[in-house]
Amino acid sequence: MSINTNASTTKNFSLYALPAAALLPYFPYLIKILTILNQTGEWNHLSPRTNLEKCERKMTKSAFEMAKRCDAAHYNGLESFPIFATAVLVANWTGVPRKTLNKWSKIFIASRILYNLSYMTGVRNGVAYTRSALFLAGLISSFILFLQAARKVNDDATKVDDDEDDATKDDIEKSE
Repeated sequence: MSINTNASTTKNFSLYALPAAALLPYFPYLIKILTILNQTGEWNHLSPRTNLEKCERKMTKSAFEMAKRCDAAHYNGLESFPIFATAVLVANWTGVPRKTLNKWSKIFIASRILYNLSYMTGVRNGVAYTRSALFLAGLISSFILFLQAARKVNDDATKVDDDEDDATKDDIEKSE
């Protein structure tokens, strides 16, 4: 098996989605940095993961809460990326049709953009529920790609098994 190069005229968006998905977690991180800088004028480059906790007393409550949500969105994006990247690579490698790859890759990217926005700005329960639904949409899109890859491998294996059975029958008939 090799990366999906079938002769379809449909462009394969899924591989372009990988760098986009890899960069998406850094948008909330950038907003967190800008929020902290705007509120405190400080950023500790030696220990950047401690900036948020050290700056809490220097920030307004709403700015601190926003920075915390940005931080959480950043880490969630880092956690969801490997699942998506693996699904895209496996689906390409097994030859899943490009339209399927494109559809689920676009759904993942869109869900992650909306997830980030809803996490960073969401201060009400309704937005939190929407954010959870968006997280699930991204996760489901990745698992659908995995399932499509498994189906493709199984379908191809069944065809090979059928061809081998036909060849065996032909060999038996010739020997009789």
